[in-house]
Amino acid sequence: MINTVAMEESFKQRQPEDDGAWVCIQTDAKQTMIGRCGDDEPIVTIPTQQAEGSVCVSRGCVQDWDGMRSLWSRGLAHIGITIQHPHPIVTMPSIFSTRKNVTTLVSLLFKQIKAPSIFLTNPWIAALMCNGVVSGVVVHVEDDAACIAPVLRMKILDKGLFRLPFGTRDMKNPQVLQILIKTVLQCIVKCDEEQQPHLWKRVVLSGSFPDLFDRTLEANLQTQLSQLYPDEGRVRVHVDYSPSDGRLCAWIGLSIIGSLSTSVHEKPVIEDGAIGTYMTHEQYLEYGAEFIFANEHKSGSVLAPVGQGVGSIVSDVEIARLPLEPTWDSDDQFVCIYTDAKRTLCGRCGEDDPSVCIPIHVDLNASTSSRQQVQPVFEKGTIIEWKAALKHWKKVLEYMNVFENTSHGVVFCLPPLASKNDISQLIKLAFEELKLPRIFLTNIWTAALMASGCETGVVVCTDSTSTAIVPIVGLSVKFDAMARIPVGDSEFYDADVTMEIYKTIHLCITSCASEHWEQLWGCVILTGGCASQEEFIDNLEAQVRQLALDDDRVRRTGIDANVVVEFVAPTQTSIWVGISILGALTVTLNDSPVIEGHSVGVFMDEEHYEAQGVLFPFTDDCSGEVITSDVATQVEKMMSQSRATITASRDSLIRLPAQQHGEMEVHQGWLVKQGGGTRMLSRKNWKRRWFILQGNQLTYHKSNLYIVSHSPAEVRQNATGVIDLSKATAVEPWEGKNFGFVIIMPTRTFYIHAASTEESSIWLRKLRKAMQAAKQDDSKRRGSTIRLEMTTTPPPFQARYSSQSPPMTPTSPTQQPQHRFSMADQPTAYYQQQQRSVVDDMAQQTNHRRKSASTSTHLQ
Repeated sequence: MINTVAMEESFKQRQPEDDGAWVCIQTDAKQTMIGRCGDDEPIVTIPTQQAEGSVCVSRGCVQDWDGMRSLWSRGLAHIGITIQHPHPIVTMPSIFSTRKNVTTLVSLLFKQIKAPSIFLTNPWIAALMCNGVVSGVVVHVEDDAACIAPVLRMKILDKGLFRLPFGTRDMKNPQVLQILIKTVLQCIVKCDEEQQPHLWKRVVLSGSFPDLFDRTLEANLQTQLSQLYPDEGRVRVHVDYSPSDGRLCAWIGLSIIGSLSTSVHEKPVIEDGAIGTYMTHEQYLEYGAEFIFANEHKSGSVLAPVGQGVGSIVSDVEIARLPLEPTWDSDDQFVCIYTDAKRTLCGRCGEDDPSVCIPIHVDLNASTSSRQQVQPVFEKGTIIEWKAALKHWKKVLEYMNVFENTSHGVVFCLPPLASKNDISQLIKLAFEELKLPRIFLTNIWTAALMASGCETGVVVCTDSTSTAIVPIVGLSVKFDAMARIPVGDSEFYDADVTMEIYKTIHLCITSCASEHWEQLWGCVILTGGCASQEEFIDNLEAQVRQLALDDDRVRRTGIDANVVVEFVAPTQTSIWVGISILGALTVTLNDSPVIEGHSVGVFMDEEHYEAQGVLFPFTDDCSGEVITSDVATQVEKMMSQSRATITASRDSLIRLPAQQHGEMEVHQGWLVKQGGGTRMLSRKNWKRRWFILQGNQLTYHKSNLYIVSHSPAEVRQNATGVIDLSKATAVEPWEGKNFGFVIIMPTRTFYIHAASTEESSIWLRKLRKAMQAAKQDDSKRRGSTIRLEMTTTPPPFQARYSSQSPPMTPTSPTQQPQHRFSMADQPTAYYQQQQRSVVDDMAQQTNHRRKSASTSTHLQ
């Protein structure tokens, strides 16, 4: 059970456990997001509008402070935070907050939420922090309000600040989009001429925008710029926006700010401006809420409340507002529910994002002191505590205003290793406990296929405890060619594990009829945790193709194995989108859940339940079908007979002997790396990554926010990729990019470039030194072997793990559990020193980027 336990313990540790762990909160008129600072997505998402119909936030201003207190208290309780065990909080006032609103917010946080300290910032600073830049025009849009702010070296340019009383819900009106674009132009033009060139170069979009809005805005600004400065040559306007990250842009910025050290919070100045205001509970008791506006905070330009002469407000008098869309499209609209090893998602079918997300590791009825001992709800690819799952389903439906005897049906996505008994338990709870009129059951791979928009492909679904590899042709699941194994995505960091997954993908494809091979190779669909493992994705196409070339059966057919990763969905909502699509179709499909002659699930109502009970999905009267884990497929039997072994070599661990740590090469900073795939979707494009060199190991991460607030073991486990310099053949300069260099490995060459000559020289020197030291050191590494032993008798998916690690000294029950990625050899003080230097490193990297304008534009 190494896999599951290590994952559970790792996840539990990521929740706030002491008063020093910062929590960030973002609230607008639509939803409230709460999570731990340092993470890249919130743990809790709940609707802002309360079940009783009260409106907490409207048009960028809080209307109901009692409702806000109740909302935040409920959200914080989902991660185990109460007034008895409070945590420091970072948040931002609403866009149209007045000075009184800000002081009321401060009083709420200290007096009612009992926060020991707070940090307040604003949307434009949060958006810049998320994008890692210090200058630009930020266009932040919430559900019903927006702001446009020009920022130069982290200092707001007051004259160019605009607030707009309309938001995402109003953007179906073309008039609103036109006003938004014109206001962005006006924001830049109102600033001084010497400031404008810095603002044209970068426009950051934060929030949800219509499709292609970023391109439309960029084209309009480029045209206006050419007209204003016809004689100054070509100046490129660049608009930063990612649909997947844009919605969370401000929240991620809050997460980064909260993960900084206390010294930065107390003196929150970067470049020429402050990034927020810090205040303690002691200061509140001594000076009151008005202390947040004390002169030493530089709060006049940071919080910028309405009515203080900062910025302008765009009038909405001439805007023809569209009527608000109803909450439900119809009385019988379905609700989607999806539960995995970490969370439960819920929302209306047909929508792109879930409305509710709550973690499942906290017992909603337990006391705060006992929440850390709660038994896991989800294990080995299925739900094991159905009563606990029921509590969470009731809670998420309550947030959706769906109660007993409702007219709304529910779509349930089955766990990947669900058995007949599991499905029977779910059906019984749905009709007897939740009192639902009808339900729709579907498999996780069917939902993933629907999310991709494809009809044929190999679906690879992963969560933290299991992986399913399923060939689907024309919406028809090739049952005997599929494989379900209890190896979670937390193992995908290791090259030996990923190689076994590649082999399983090849085996699943070649177990189908040969006329389908070409279609399956040409459409590989990745969802869940594996879709965030960059090295796994980058190498998948080449490795699976090579396996096909080495296979005699493939060579005899003469079919060219053109492997293509067609769809990659790493976010927590990727599976939910497919469930949402199925739910939107369910009203039409009703009791015939068949598309193009193939079943996509099982429809069941109260009449079916009364007539045949929980066995209805397995009777001839049921027109649909779901797949369970009770019967082993042919591929799974083959794997069982061959006793597939997955070896975690732990080459990605840094061997850091205590007596040598002073001589070890250590360095960190931003670099830009080219992906290893063969096309854009498999990340052949350039990506900015935070690199950490420690001894002979070079790791890279999507963000540096995680390393500030997590232990070295967790940092290593969550690295995007690892380069073992002991296996490198050369580290050389490269002329393909300014300030570029390459790391040549036996199986791949990494193309990297820095922001300046100085940075590139430092990296080259340190990498070469580390490589040489690694070559000279021939000491052995520790290792462990994980054997996946699959039985031939049902249920075939309960793997037994055995560890062959070197003997370790027993630990007392009061000590922390031994983690899979143990860094016990490394002195704690050394890592603390490294974490404290992150902010300094970020500032140095920013200075380097400013020295080279051309490269800076590309990097940022």
